[in-house]
Amino acid sequence: MFTLIRFPVNYKSICINVNQITWRCGRSGRKGEVQEMTGFSSKQMHGMKSCIVSAVILAIAVYGLGLAPLAWAGDTDPVAVAQAGTKNDSEQPDLEQKEATELDQIVVTATQTGRAIAELPQSITVIGPEMIEDSGSPNLTDTFKSLPGVAVQDFNASGAGNQIFIRGYDMDRLNNSLDFQLEGVSVHSNASWGNHILNSIPRGAVEKVELLKGAGTSMYGSRGTVGVINTFIKRPFGPAEGEASVRYGSYDQIHTDLVGFFSSENAAVTLAGSFGSGDSYHDHQSFENKSMVVAPTFLLGDRTTVEATLLHGEREVTNPMYSFISDSLRAVNRKANPDRGSLESEVIFLGGNLTHELSDTTTWVTRAGFHRETEDQDYNGDGSGNSFVEAGYHTRMPTDNYDLRTFLNLSDIGTKGSDLTLGGHYHYETSEQDQIMGGMTIRDTDANVSNYALFAQYEWQVSDPLTVSLGVRGDLHVTEMDDRLSPGNSYDDKEEYAVSPRIGASWEVIENLNLYATFTKGFRVPTPYELGVENSLSPEDSLNYEVGIKARPTEFWETVLAFYYNDYTDMIASYHVQDPATNMVYFKYANSGEVVFQGIDWANYFHFGGGFSGYVHLLLDDSEYKDWRSGPGSSSPYDNSGSSTLYTPHTQFKFGGKYKKNGWSIGFDVAYYDDYYSDFNDTHKMDDYLNVDAHISYTYKRATLALFANNLFDEEYYASGWRGMQFPAPDRHFMLMLKVDI
Repeated sequence: MFTLIRFPVNYKSICINVNQITWRCGRSGRKGEVQEMTGFSSKQMHGMKSCIVSAVILAIAVYGLGLAPLAWAGDTDPVAVAQAGTKNDSEQPDLEQKEATELDQIVVTATQTGRAIAELPQSITVIGPEMIEDSGSPNLTDTFKSLPGVAVQDFNASGAGNQIFIRGYDMDRLNNSLDFQLEGVSVHSNASWGNHILNSIPRGAVEKVELLKGAGTSMYGSRGTVGVINTFIKRPFGPAEGEASVRYGSYDQIHTDLVGFFSSENAAVTLAGSFGSGDSYHDHQSFENKSMVVAPTFLLGDRTTVEATLLHGEREVTNPMYSFISDSLRAVNRKANPDRGSLESEVIFLGGNLTHELSDTTTWVTRAGFHRETEDQDYNGDGSGNSFVEAGYHTRMPTDNYDLRTFLNLSDIGTKGSDLTLGGHYHYETSEQDQIMGGMTIRDTDANVSNYALFAQYEWQVSDPLTVSLGVRGDLHVTEMDDRLSPGNSYDDKEEYAVSPRIGASWEVIENLNLYATFTKGFRVPTPYELGVENSLSPEDSLNYEVGIKARPTEFWETVLAFYYNDYTDMIASYHVQDPATNMVYFKYANSGEVVFQGIDWANYFHFGGGFSGYVHLLLDDSEYKDWRSGPGSSSPYDNSGSSTLYTPHTQFKFGGKYKKNGWSIGFDVAYYDDYYSDFNDTHKMDDYLNVDAHISYTYKRATLALFANNLFDEEYYASGWRGMQFPAPDRHFMLMLKVDI
């Protein structure tokens, strides 16, 4: 059995950085080649065989690495070596290793009840405070760089934060199909240049982030088709404490953070603030970010807890539009950036949680929140009118979210250890778009979607080794559209209904070896932002499968191996069309027929003892558009069938290591990304690259001094690209940090 370590609400978990590899198998063959049983064409099967052989070879190497500490012991008895790690604290303290154990961590996002990762029939990863500190970045999204199955676009030097990609899904899919949550309250963002709400939370206030990969629609609805990111705020009770930090680095960037925790017997409050400013790797670019969090907690008797969160963040970026420079100009000067633009955005979040224990086996939970995000972008064109950049560009996109979720958790229902969750959910989202191009208004819309839902989830403990997960959610979506440029496209009260079932199982076949499988039917209606671009969009459906292994083969090695296959019908995807008369390029959305996301996601964690730990991760992804072509008589015909999904590397390999002992922490992270394309014609290729980051820190009593190095070997590469316009990643840069615990 997996040993379950159950922590109190404010436990601290040390998470090992994890990374991934991706592979691209052969593309699909002729139409009709798809086999009934496998879902793959013969050409894909050939590519998959070679990929699987490579994976097996890597598995042997990784397994050898897991056993290496035994070999290093020489003539030492292997049993004695293993037992040495189990000595009591007075003989050999090893608390860091126990906290780092991935599979024993208790998470709540997958089921709304606390369960160990090993027991869940789905992939889930946790980012803890130490992982955030090891990244050295002021942006929370940067810590995702080392997670399994996740790729990150590095825009950090611009001060705008990074974009994240999961298992072949591009930026637009994640913005619109990933449920971002702040302590269980859904907050949907349409911001450009990084997820603003994640990057507005001061680092020192974050307790942990839970990343659920795979469809969560049976619990969270339309926006959970790709997964869920749930961020939690620290809320400790005890003596007053806090920390202050200042970081200074390349491009004259400076970041300061201050966080304090105060409490009495029945109340506590977390206060945090951050400020950052500086220049960028790119010409004429600078930024200024500031944010604050106020998070009070009240204990109303022995059975009732009330939590509230207020978050406010602002960011300004001067000349953020460097990505719209052609690749030909980039070849001459990678830092080239016009001095003609600005971006301003603001985020406000106000949320609250009420938890009341009705009895020893029944708990009532209510979560509610309001989220507002505004973003204004301006780009002053040069007057030529040959493209939307040269013609000038302005966009304003305010978005409001109201979220209310209430449910009952009933434990020991049917069998001991079984949990039943019954609840309801209401979400209202509105998005306004005001876009001007070349002095002409091209978009002026206001769309909103109301979502009413009921859901049920049953974690059935069939026997000690077998858990079956059953879930279902029924949704009603009501959409309204106000198109002020074309009133004939406006409509009211358009209704869509959906039922999203889920079934999964986790079976501990032998001690420390769990097999799991899950199936979820997904459904997603167009977001208000997407409707503002194209009001005729239809909902998309998906069938999502995942099978895998979660195991601890040795005392030193934990592994999670997942095979995923997600088949979308009418998937909402983005593309671009060019006006032949003006050469202006317009951003569009369309229902894209059949799209398949499939691959292998493999994570490995090593805890060698003696302060040494490490990770090796592999992502092999073969996601593609199976059938996506324009309709008859289209003014801009296209056929993207057979193309790989864009904007994200499909082969990624990451590994890293860390030594932490006697106040020292020394670590490195290596990531390899293969080449990929930013257009359907395979014309604009982003070359493969290898990136190395490193850090070293020393803690003496309450003070920590750290040095972070990013892109250590000064690799020239493009973080991402859009058609012929590429996003150069920053060169080698450093950050020095001083942190003092108060």
